Amino acid sequence: MKHKLLKLFMVCFFCSASMAFAQNRTITGTVTSKEDGLPIPGASVKIKGTNTGGQTNLNGKYTISAPAGSTLVFSFIGYTSRDIAIEGKTNIDVVLSADSKALAEVVITGYLSQEKGKSAISSSLVKSKDIQDVPLTNINDVLQGKAAGVTVMSTSGQPGASSDVRIRGVGSISASSSPIYVVDGIIVERGQFAIDGAQVAGTNSNDILSNMNPNDIESVTVLKDASALALYGSRGANGVIVITTKRGKAGESTIDFSAQAGTVRPSFGKFGLMSGAQTYNYERSVLALNGTSQADIDAQYPASMLNKTFDWLDAAFKHGSTQTYDLGIRGGTDKTTHSLSLGYFKQDGTVPNSNFERFTSNLNVDSKPRTWLKVGLSFNTSFSNQKDADAGNLYSSPILSAFVNSPLHVYPYKPDGSLYTGQEPDYGGFSGDNFLYSNALNYTKVKQFRGLGKGYADIKITPWLSAKQTVGIDLIQAAVKTYFDPTTGNGIGATPATSGELIQTQNNTYTFTSQSSLYGQASSKDKRHQFDYLVLTEYQRYNSSFILADGKGSANPKLQELGTFGTPNAVGGGQSEYSFLSYLGQLNYTFDNKYTLTSSIRRDGSSRFSADNRYANFYSFGASWKIIDEAFMKNQTIFSDLRLRSSYGTSGVATFPVDPVTGLPNNYLAQPLYTYSGITYNGTAGSAPSTPGNPVLTWEKSRQFDVGLETGFFDGRLRATLDYYNKKSTSALLSVPVSRTSGFTSTFRNIAAIENKGYEATLSSDNFKSKNGFNWTTDFNFSYNKNVVTGLFNNQDIAGGTLGRTSVGQPLNSWFLPVWAGVDPKNGDPLWYLADGKTTTNSYTIASRTENRKFVGSSIPKFNFGMGNTFRYQGFDFSFFVYAVTGAKVYDQTLSYLDSDGQRWQWAYYKDADKDYWTTPGQIAERPKPSPNGNKNSSNPSTRYLESGNYLRLRTVSLGYSLPSDIAHRLQLSSLRFFVTGVNLITITSYKGVDPENALNGNDVFKYPSSKSVTAGIKVSLL
Repeated sequence: MKHKLLKLFMVCFFCSASMAFAQNRTITGTVTSKEDGLPIPGASVKIKGTNTGGQTNLNGKYTISAPAGSTLVFSFIGYTSRDIAIEGKTNIDVVLSADSKALAEVVITGYLSQEKGKSAISSSLVKSKDIQDVPLTNINDVLQGKAAGVTVMSTSGQPGASSDVRIRGVGSISASSSPIYVVDGIIVERGQFAIDGAQVAGTNSNDILSNMNPNDIESVTVLKDASALALYGSRGANGVIVITTKRGKAGESTIDFSAQAGTVRPSFGKFGLMSGAQTYNYERSVLALNGTSQADIDAQYPASMLNKTFDWLDAAFKHGSTQTYDLGIRGGTDKTTHSLSLGYFKQDGTVPNSNFERFTSNLNVDSKPRTWLKVGLSFNTSFSNQKDADAGNLYSSPILSAFVNSPLHVYPYKPDGSLYTGQEPDYGGFSGDNFLYSNALNYTKVKQFRGLGKGYADIKITPWLSAKQTVGIDLIQAAVKTYFDPTTGNGIGATPATSGELIQTQNNTYTFTSQSSLYGQASSKDKRHQFDYLVLTEYQRYNSSFILADGKGSANPKLQELGTFGTPNAVGGGQSEYSFLSYLGQLNYTFDNKYTLTSSIRRDGSSRFSADNRYANFYSFGASWKIIDEAFMKNQTIFSDLRLRSSYGTSGVATFPVDPVTGLPNNYLAQPLYTYSGITYNGTAGSAPSTPGNPVLTWEKSRQFDVGLETGFFDGRLRATLDYYNKKSTSALLSVPVSRTSGFTSTFRNIAAIENKGYEATLSSDNFKSKNGFNWTTDFNFSYNKNVVTGLFNNQDIAGGTLGRTSVGQPLNSWFLPVWAGVDPKNGDPLWYLADGKTTTNSYTIASRTENRKFVGSSIPKFNFGMGNTFRYQGFDFSFFVYAVTGAKVYDQTLSYLDSDGQRWQWAYYKDADKDYWTTPGQIAERPKPSPNGNKNSSNPSTRYLESGNYLRLRTVSLGYSLPSDIAHRLQLSSLRFFVTGVNLITITSYKGVDPENALNGNDVFKYPSSKSVTAGIKVSLL
């Protein structure tokens, strides 16, 4: 009986399974767009009520197996979803219509988002696809050239180094001119927090922004105009960069993994040095030209010297590697969405003993447990491990030695084959340090941890009013450890007991932010009158504490901890705090969806200023007119979009100049202070005045006017914007002299003024779209900025050393130099022009007098261009991005050492120093007569070494291939892409130095070169 029942059960089971299988049928079809009739690749096709489904291939085609009575759901981002019942069909072609609400571009301000069509804000949007898969450490470098009005200048090729970022020019002289950064609605810290107690890393500074993973970013919005900047009041004048990280989406579940690896090599541009043989011939020729007998020359320079030459440039640089790995898990339901990502990045520097390693994680969770309540949590953590190369102004630096050590006279190896330490009397190098020996023993290690946390609760009180509370935490821990081996030039002391040194610093920074807001939207019954409003209170408190300890006298070179050093050399520390309390109100009014008026007011209070001068008000007004919706535009066929916007408002700068000791922001400049550091009286600790203070110090203020036109042509296939702005900065901080009877020589006052005005333009075009899958798009942006100083203390110029000067009527960072007039054909002497620009002199003392110097340009670029092109065909994609800068002047101080007409005798020489120099009376030559002692200060600062900083660079180029969807699905994958990316592969420039791209000061002196890289990668998305 049991056997019969079992058989009956099995028969019923298989019959049911067969019937179910028989009821499934294969459905095929094509998904296209209603707007242009083109296929939509990657559209989702799912069986309703299940997670079963797939995607359309590159031709918009799909295949799915589904029960006969089921319903298919067709969806794609930016389009309205469609549900279609199968009802016995085997072929279903679907046309999706664009969702006007989903496609409406918004401007993310950090506090709220506004529909771009109704916004008076001027902004630039950089999407995730434009910044991902580029093996650069700093998000600012990835942004270079992608946004109109934004100038990014690399300060160093050191992995993890900072960059100078300026939005619409430079508006400060002494305070910071950098923009503020807002991550997921919270103002975060930026800049260098690792305190270099030994000041060895020098110009190879690091930036905490390098801890952020670009692959975690959804979008970057650059806010530039008065309407946006006034929202940030006392901190918005230099622009705002708003970063949003990736979040999960309801109804989607994705698991993405990407990996890429490749090589990195140094880029030297047109720069080069003489070989040992060239140096041998050049120095022999110079001696002969200056009267040395042939016998003496042969005695000093026997042919045997050529048997022992060394290529220092080749030894100081190497090919490095880079690798990146990212994992993302995102998805959710209508109630809760989540996004979790993990990332790893590592790049070896092109200078030995320099690198950057980063670990990141990012978690975003949003939940809607009730229809009236939404809560969320974000937590971004990162840890970086970095080795900094010694800066090029230090004797221990491979960069300095590579550029100045003679390939003929300096040899790193002793006769027995061991390395010189650099201390030996017979070592030819002037520095007392052989980096081939010391670089492997000494180091500067930087470890940085950052935790960005945010939680919020959003309550919908009524249909037109919501309340939101947000709390954010920005935690930074930065540690620096610098070690000098006792046998190296930096480590050797006066006695063995003081040889070897270890310096450690630790800086802990904590920033707490609280935002409480009421916001909402209201409209009339006929929807012609619409209001958007926001009332917000924001409180932010910052605390930073650091310690420094320095020990000398290494017990054993293998013991590299402070407790093992015999002599305490220094100890220090400090603490710094500031807080902001702000009130913000914003009101936008839109009539008939065509005319928008916007206004905002913000009141900021800051602890940095005195009690009587602690608060200030900032405001803005803006308007937008959607011309395309006017009745007189209905019948025209040229424009698909036409909108005019304008704004006026005020903002400020609340930062003070950095502390010269720690390099950290100074938060107490307005207060008279005493110092206890290093002050003793008869061996007893004491104090002395350190800061005079100024109770009337206040914010630097900025007033800006902006007008912009946004257009679209040919059904949106061509889109363009044009902006004009005029930004006037007043009350800029300036160090001014005070009576010495005060105990000080200078103090800071709000007394300078600067103007920046210019134009910006963007152009985006869909050049070619075809049904066979070939697409070509172009994105172009252009910006021009004119910077001029309009006010100084008593209109007196500020001397900037031997190279620059700040003067009313001139741009900031102006070069003020003797003007080079070439070579005297009679005797080969150097010549400089006098004040009239015609008369010349061979006396540098006369030429360098103030009355004979000239303003000869600025290091601030005037024009920036960026252009990207993307081509797609079937599964292939190819893109390239070029970036250009013009109008900047760079002082090539490195060249003044290496092409010095013999002033730096028996150093390394620039590759062309042996060409076209004066030898014969009457000769018209490029270079003066060289001499072992130089020629009348010919290499002193002058326009001779001032060069154009213009360049055109192939910033990125990428080639990829994606597997067809049907093949990927057979592999249980949603998509699979292979790609190759190149960075900085080609630079077109007339600049003679290593790289025309320099820090804002424009002085190129033994800079860590930028790098070229080529990487290959793979991106996988699971079904």
